[in-house]
Amino acid sequence: GVEVNGSLTTVDGLRVNGNINFLRSITTSGRADSNLDADTYAVTSRLMARASMKQQGDLQVSVNYRSGRQTPQGKRKSITSIDVGWSRDFLPKKNLTLTLSVRDLLNDRVRRYETFGEDFYTQGEFQWRIRTFTMAANYRINQKKQRGGNRGGGGDFEGGEF
Repeated sequence: GVEVNGSLTTVDGLRVNGNINFLRSITTSGRADSNLDADTYAVTSRLMARASMKQQGDLQVSVNYRSGRQTPQGKRKSITSIDVGWSRDFLPKKNLTLTLSVRDLLNDRVRRYETFGEDFYTQGEFQWRIRTFTMAANYRINQKKQRGGNRGGGGDFEGGEF
């Protein structure tokens, strides 16, 4: 496979990070009497943009994509999802931060699949979590705000700073 990463920071406070992965996966069963082989190409990508809007706060948008792919007994269909977050500091010393975020804005982070063999066929879908809205308040006492790092958690196809 091949992976390409890039980032851009502008003077007006916009930060954009992205990556794209192209891969080929070959699965063989190693048995002549088995039809459990798969040869597939796939793409995964992520684009994250964060804009600092001075008095209005920070806005972050993350778009994730995973292409469909063949499996030894079927296929997995593509997944696209969008996460959005807004954060703003308040009070004279900016020691209160309010954050609003939406995970899976379009509620389409659904894993769809088909499985088949000589005498069966199934299709299904699985959604680990539905769209989630979060509001958080963080009040810092005698402590400055720390920037950077991954504060939003991770996991398979999630993440970001908010």
